[in-house]
Amino acid sequence: MSKLLQMIIKGLIVYILAAFAITPGRTERPDIQAEVQKSKRSKAEKTENRQYPSAGNYADSPFGLFGPYEYRLNSKSAFSTEEINGHLQDIGIRWVQEMPSGVSQLPEEINIYSRVGREGGFRPLYGDIDRYKTDLRKALSTSLKKVKFIEIDTEPSGLRPPLGWRGYPREYAAFLKATYETIKSVRPDCLVVLGGIPGVGKGEADGSHVRFLREILDAGAAKYFDAFEFKLHHHNAGDYREIETKMRTYGNILSDYGLDINKIPVFLETAVHDGAPGYPNGHHLSSLDLQSQTETEQAVGLVKTFVFALAQGVDKIFWNQMVELYSFGGSNTNPFNCYGLINNKSNDGQSHKKLSYYTYKKLVETLEGCAWNKIQSIQESENIYIYKFSKGNKNIWVAWNDTGQARNVQISGIMSPQVKITSAVCEKKSGKEVKDYSQAFKQSLIQVDNHNITIKLLNCPLYIEQFP
Repeated sequence: MSKLLQMIIKGLIVYILAAFAITPGRTERPDIQAEVQKSKRSKAEKTENRQYPSAGNYADSPFGLFGPYEYRLNSKSAFSTEEINGHLQDIGIRWVQEMPSGVSQLPEEINIYSRVGREGGFRPLYGDIDRYKTDLRKALSTSLKKVKFIEIDTEPSGLRPPLGWRGYPREYAAFLKATYETIKSVRPDCLVVLGGIPGVGKGEADGSHVRFLREILDAGAAKYFDAFEFKLHHHNAGDYREIETKMRTYGNILSDYGLDINKIPVFLETAVHDGAPGYPNGHHLSSLDLQSQTETEQAVGLVKTFVFALAQGVDKIFWNQMVELYSFGGSNTNPFNCYGLINNKSNDGQSHKKLSYYTYKKLVETLEGCAWNKIQSIQESENIYIYKFSKGNKNIWVAWNDTGQARNVQISGIMSPQVKITSAVCEKKSGKEVKDYSQAFKQSLIQVDNHNITIKLLNCPLYIEQFP
């Protein structure tokens, strides 16, 4: 039998095993023993000592975007790289999480977060680890030399080998260690991110992904990452509070292994859909309660997700896609076709910027430059949410009301004669109705009485800024 034929047969066997979730024998590896040092800290005490690689004036900016280039090439998007770059700069996005093949497309001023491992061509359990490390060392000095953070195999607990590491936590821990040591040998300034965790279901604290996290930490993974990422997808605009569940769950687990979630960078990849996505009958996610949502609801969900996540201690949020994907997963109704900030005309003939595009731009414009370690949660009760940000010598409050009815709320401690109140979302039905961004958001000035104001609060978030 020829060598080529043997390789083809071996490859077919590997993919058949993965397709039917058949588990081949585990490979042995040296133990990695983690030092366990208990260290717990309140989410409100976000450390000022988190170290970020040099990234210009916006190293600590939380405003990110996931995958605008790699997936643009595979989604029949009509937008060019130049147009995508223009949108990134227009919104004010400072960080992009991009696949290795798309990194070269990014503008010079953008800070880069990328992935290696599976996304870099390695096949879990079956890849040549020595060749992988050689190729990685070369890439770190060439194509990945500008990358600030590198994630090691996103969602490692999602699929079985060779498509993921599900069922093989010890082997993933060994792969993480090998990758970490390789990266640090070439780029000690580059920070390693533990592969993005698919997430905890609503209220779930002991699902398969949570168990996988515990198992890799049991195998010694705690010493071999600098940052942590988790994801929040397949949720409706009002489900943003699941971020608190996830932060609490993951924080408790990490603390059991001597890691303080408030002392390491924490990233979130997320998005909220518009339209009416769903999965066909028989799909393992077909039971999800994904509601039909308008552009306005998507935009409102974007603001609440970002602000709530920042208040819970998340450092950077990467919105999933600039432009909608097309036929993702082979389905026209897949939720990932509905997450973009800009419509993809291949989906429905529309190519306009959604309300969420302008909403993200206003969010960045309003909050960029705030002291992210000094966010105050003024109220998170009775479905009223009020957060206080500090930007230079002025304060900004972000507030909204999830009760379903108008509520009058009082905000105190205002040290200016007036406040400027801005609606966080344009009062339009669609982004295609926005003709002049500078006039698109409703604003008003109100007088401050003895350092207090009383305002009517609805579902749409408001920015309340000290003025002048």
